[in-house]
Amino acid sequence: MKILLPWYRYPPFDKTSVGGLSVAIWDLCNSIQDSKFSLEILCPQLDGPEEVIDSAGTVVLKNAVGTKLLHNRKLEGRDLEFLKGYDWIFSVNNFGARSISGIKEKVVRQIHTVAHDRPVSSYASLDGGFLEYLRMTIQRQREMSQESTLSGTRTICVSKYNLSKMIDRKLELETNLEHIPNGIDTLLFRPTGKEKKYDIIFIGRFQKLKGLDILLRAVSILQPKDKRPKLAIVGNFTDRQKEFCKRLVPSECRESLAFVGTIPHEQVPDLINGSKILVAPSRYESFSLPTLEAQACGIPVVATPVGGIPELLDQNTGILMKSIEDAKELAQAIDHALNDNSLQEKALKFGPARAKYCNLPTMSQRLKDFLSSVEAH
Repeated sequence: MKILLPWYRYPPFDKTSVGGLSVAIWDLCNSIQDSKFSLEILCPQLDGPEEVIDSAGTVVLKNAVGTKLLHNRKLEGRDLEFLKGYDWIFSVNNFGARSISGIKEKVVRQIHTVAHDRPVSSYASLDGGFLEYLRMTIQRQREMSQESTLSGTRTICVSKYNLSKMIDRKLELETNLEHIPNGIDTLLFRPTGKEKKYDIIFIGRFQKLKGLDILLRAVSILQPKDKRPKLAIVGNFTDRQKEFCKRLVPSECRESLAFVGTIPHEQVPDLINGSKILVAPSRYESFSLPTLEAQACGIPVVATPVGGIPELLDQNTGILMKSIEDAKELAQAIDHALNDNSLQEKALKFGPARAKYCNLPTMSQRLKDFLSSVEAH
């Protein structure tokens, strides 16, 4: 079975990404390949060879069809003939919706976030102003239109939360929906007994939905005079963004902030294992890959009760807060997680087993079983 996954850039995936969509899709592309299934990635046409074989063996194509899908242009006869060479067109978050809407019978889409459900603020950066919110409003409207354009398509949702929102918003028939979580490499993400360098680790972007500002306020609340918990902030932050974040905490707390930057994905488990707890203070979250990765490494997670997070986290592996936007409650939860030896022991015992439910081979097989079943019908 041949599957084509259109993507918006070349190279398709940033291998220094931490968490998030790019990592999940990259792992999926490499894990699905076997004697019966092959997945190729289609990118916009650029200079250089039109076909590249990635080091992991995935074929990456660059041609005019990829450019048309990027810009949602109409496909012509030759374009459609090219797509007919594949059993499925795998559209991530409705990518290329207008271009492929005429061949829905060949389309399977994977939903990582539901635009009809997301507030505009979740698209904006922490210091976003009026113009940025205006741009994000337009982007959200575009994504909502794409969701509606591909209505009537076989649809995979990475969380039960997303699936329920697709039904609630009447974006898809329940019979077309399937829940298959993101998968993680549990051979890579596992407990290692590494010495703890950081008290808290945050993995995310300089984006309002990730809630870093709430975490920084919480850290300010629980700063004791004799010992300040050290916070590792993992992600791509500019110097200006770092300064913005530092201004959210008192000057005496700033030395405890460590901006780690982006690192190769294979090194993320060492960073997680070198931290006592992971905090996910999100205002909106469809899945939360870092929450799953931290559990796989056996460290407690403190998280807000939004989106798909409650599906991943329980009392044995962390603390699920009662509210969002509450820095005081978050500070109390962090303090508890850092000082509760029994929670740390339970996270080490139960976290890896819980994460193994979403191990990459199992999730890839579920996807292949789903594609085989819909083809049979």
